[in-house]
Amino acid sequence: MSQSPPPADGFRACEVTGEVLHADSLVLFQGQWVGPRGKQILLERLQSGEPPIAKTTVRPSFWRRWGCIIVDGLILLVPSVIIELIFGTPSWGGYANSHAKSLFIFTHGMLFAGIGELFLFIISTAYFGLLQGSSGQTVGKRIGREKVVRLDGSLVDMRTGLLRGAYYSMPALILAVGLFTMAMPLFVLFYWMSILWSLVEIILLLSDSRMQRALHDRLAGTRVILLPPGSSSKECPGRP
Repeated sequence: MSQSPPPADGFRACEVTGEVLHADSLVLFQGQWVGPRGKQILLERLQSGEPPIAKTTVRPSFWRRWGCIIVDGLILLVPSVIIELIFGTPSWGGYANSHAKSLFIFTHGMLFAGIGELFLFIISTAYFGLLQGSSGQTVGKRIGREKVVRLDGSLVDMRTGLLRGAYYSMPALILAVGLFTMAMPLFVLFYWMSILWSLVEIILLLSDSRMQRALHDRLAGTRVILLPPGSSSKECPGRP
């Protein structure tokens, strides 16, 4: 089906970057009306063998993305506090204390704290996974009009949603494994592994100006798009 050309006058959004440009500056490339930057992005993706960017998908801004993450984090703060009250957390001061009794209490407290971190991983995975797998949106993403889709713009299924949720919650699982060792040197190693995972997430999110795919997006094969105002969560604007 042939596409109608852009209007001779006025402005139109690039179907790749979302930039609003004068209609005369857009060209039809790979079935999409794009500006110079959008055309360059499509060329790079074509050369790298990545799937073509779905039509009419616009990535959310960095601050919108983080705003949605903060909202979801505040929601998960409630079970986190409850879990900490029930299972407790080991005190670094307990390890630094030279008294054998304090160290004994600390190491055995690691087991209970590990169970708590494992529960937190399960709750976080279920929260992100079930909501993303059913509608592509958590509470935070619904407020920010964001949606999780596959690279080709299609809806994610439950398996993909749960995988994405598990990868996102991985630092909690890494901490749980470290605590289950009940050995402070090993716990320190796993602790820094969880920090490293989180840093890689942030670095990839900041460095990927084209699609803002963090580590959990790359592992799950997903991306986050911005929905137009008034759109339904069941709609998938990434599909033509």
